[in-house]
Amino acid sequence: RSSKTATRAVLQEEGGNITKGINQMRLDPGVKTALPFFNTLSAIVRLGHDLTPLGFIRAEQLRRRGDLVEAAQARGEAVLGSGMLAAGYALAEGDLLTGAGPSNDADRRAWGETHAPNSFRIGEKWVPLYLLGPIGVPFGLAAAISEAHRFGGVGKEGPEAAGATGVEFIVNYGKYFISLSGMRTVADLYEVVKD
Repeated sequence: RSSKTATRAVLQEEGGNITKGINQMRLDPGVKTALPFFNTLSAIVRLGHDLTPLGFIRAEQLRRRGDLVEAAQARGEAVLGSGMLAAGYALAEGDLLTGAGPSNDADRRAWGETHAPNSFRIGEKWVPLYLLGPIGVPFGLAAAISEAHRFGGVGKEGPEAAGATGVEFIVNYGKYFISLSGMRTVADLYEVVKD
């Protein structure tokens, strides 16, 4: 048990089916160059999502397998992370935590003069969320939810507003995911190829 906990703590836990599939693709040298730290990145995302209400799903899976100690630990992580998600939402609503910002180019430029994307504010300085590792995931999720409500569906009503808000959340949270250090390599490569 302690060996499993240690492996998880240093972000070397074996991934699920998606991670295994991508690792099969990484046997190609070109893909491995584009995704050099994919195992660590997937562990950060997996651990981070366990620190949200999604962690209760893992806790239940562990309980059904009979891993009662690990299930209790997973429930505790989910409770802690859910509190972090709520605190993150309050910080985002108080303009102390940001997601990717508005989707509209003109609004994003104006917003960018006083904000940094996917960051939290300490005094007058914006600190990137990716520096928090897995602990940053609940905060990134909270910022994406807050900004989806703030920027998505503006000027729209009913189902159209709800759809726009949902799209804004997906785009915003996707940009947070890309801001994580392992994915920045892929995003930077994409920008070079695109230009």
